[in-house]
Amino acid sequence: MKTKIVAVIMTCLFAGSANILSAQNATKDMKGHNMNMSQSSQTAKPVVGKTDSVKVMGNCGQCKTRIEKAAMSVSGVKSANWDKKTKLLYLVYTGDNKTVDVQKAIAKAGHDTGPYKATKEAYNALPGCCQYRDE
Repeated sequence: MKTKIVAVIMTCLFAGSANILSAQNATKDMKGHNMNMSQSSQTAKPVVGKTDSVKVMGNCGQCKTRIEKAAMSVSGVKSANWDKKTKLLYLVYTGDNKTVDVQKAIAKAGHDTGPYKATKEAYNALPGCCQYRDE
């Protein structure tokens, strides 16, 4: 009887460890690199399109949110990511060159983008922490 109990326990332990190993392997991609569980449970589609970067003035996280929202409001823009340190907005878009339309939308939101400057009214409407001009 003890032998049967030990055999059942061993079988359960072996099956349990096999499931753990299986779950650990499921979090690896085709090259064997570890992925986090959110990556393995979702089917992430790469953003495909033309790419460009634009210099955009801003200071903080509120600026980042506002700049990216303005960029994404332009038809055809698939991705917008503003880097606070470099002041560069990285774009992925489809169709014709969208950078001019994106720069105009961002200037309307209060941020300067090279040739397109925010109006005084739009700039002054920004929160104090977002104002970057020396006026």
